[in-house]
Amino acid sequence: MKVELLRNSLIMIMKIKAPKALKTIGFITAAIALSKILGFIREGIFAWQYGASHITDSYVVSSQLPLVFFDFLFGEAILSSFIPVFNDILHKENKKRAFEFANTYFNLIFLITATITIIVIVFLNQSVGLYAHGMSYTSLAQHLLYIMFPTMIFTGLAYVCVGILQSLDEFNVPAMISVVSNLIVIIYLIFFNKYGGIFGLAWAIFIGWAMQFIIQIPSLIKKGYRWRPYLKIRGNHFRTVVIMAIPILLSSWVQPICTTINTNVASYFPEGTISSLQYANKIYVLATGIFGFAITSYIFPNMSKLVTKGQWSEYDKMVKTALKWIVIIMAFITLCVMGLCGLAIKFHVHFGNLTADNMRNVATALFFYSFGMIALGVNEVMNKSIFARKKTRISMYASMTGILANVGMLSIFRAFGALSIATLALSVAIGSICDMVFLLIWGRRKDLTERN
Repeated sequence: MKVELLRNSLIMIMKIKAPKALKTIGFITAAIALSKILGFIREGIFAWQYGASHITDSYVVSSQLPLVFFDFLFGEAILSSFIPVFNDILHKENKKRAFEFANTYFNLIFLITATITIIVIVFLNQSVGLYAHGMSYTSLAQHLLYIMFPTMIFTGLAYVCVGILQSLDEFNVPAMISVVSNLIVIIYLIFFNKYGGIFGLAWAIFIGWAMQFIIQIPSLIKKGYRWRPYLKIRGNHFRTVVIMAIPILLSSWVQPICTTINTNVASYFPEGTISSLQYANKIYVLATGIFGFAITSYIFPNMSKLVTKGQWSEYDKMVKTALKWIVIIMAFITLCVMGLCGLAIKFHVHFGNLTADNMRNVATALFFYSFGMIALGVNEVMNKSIFARKKTRISMYASMTGILANVGMLSIFRAFGALSIATLALSVAIGSICDMVFLLIWGRRKDLTERN
């Protein structure tokens, strides 16, 4: 009964009736859910074995820094700008020209990420200080960063491979890459952690991210792609990529910037605060990511087609349907999370090496993060609807509004002496809400303007 209801709901949202497409969508949805669940299990096992201490704070800083750099420099733009141009070349010219563009893009991403990795390793102390200035035990974080920062290279290459394969109608392998990397880390934590410790875990993270790239290579070869060592960045194609990428990139900065700001502030708090925030943030992302990312991934191509055809009534219907479902789903999840957090705080629930105080901090942060769950889901839908109309600057301005709101709230809480793990999380939620309000108001107004 529930399976049939979910099937009918997906059909209504996506307007896709082909059995083959529906099976593909179902597989991708399951892969996303499995990846998020495995990520949550991975963090749970990590918390169980390591608790919250200077070791976990160092690990969090070292594991998050390459991701923050990647999100800050590339983010969603690496796919959102590549796929349209690659497909344009593929259909208007030929596969050979498309692969030439893909090779240049691949090599360019490799050179940029490798250069950044070398710079960060050379200036290791400054890099750690940039992310967690108040942390006094930076030596361990620096040693871990030597191992984990090169994962940024594999992240970039894996994303380019995802773009190529999705453009060639291969969705299953890209959907599974996070599942593989999470499984590698989980296997290490369960069976090998007692031998390798925190440094072995860093190597497991490295291998997991490398595998995200490696497992896609057979599918690329099967599709006819062959890597070639050349760069041809002149011409209109890369100019189009840059024009599209900059606003998308800026609009994706809100989450990593807010995370960096809050981690820096938390580094002045008692030992274990950074880890507690991180644990709460992982649950927060898990709760919002499965449905928000899944729904928008499927409706984005369809919205783009409707905009191209000028079918605004159908476009409006699809956006409203997606918004309705995301609000209903996220409201239910928000209430569940808040209820569980309340119980954890009230009864001092804890597990593994997390003490009652640690768990209370995690629950408190998650409770206040939860105020932004609906906003995050709405933002995901609205951003994709705006990208479909190629009005990427609206998303950029909305994200800037969210960042300013987060910083403004932190300043207010600091002025009143109310800075705490609760207000750090609440500031992020308020930033997401302000982002949502901007998108809903200006996104719709721009929509009406371009039709009149």
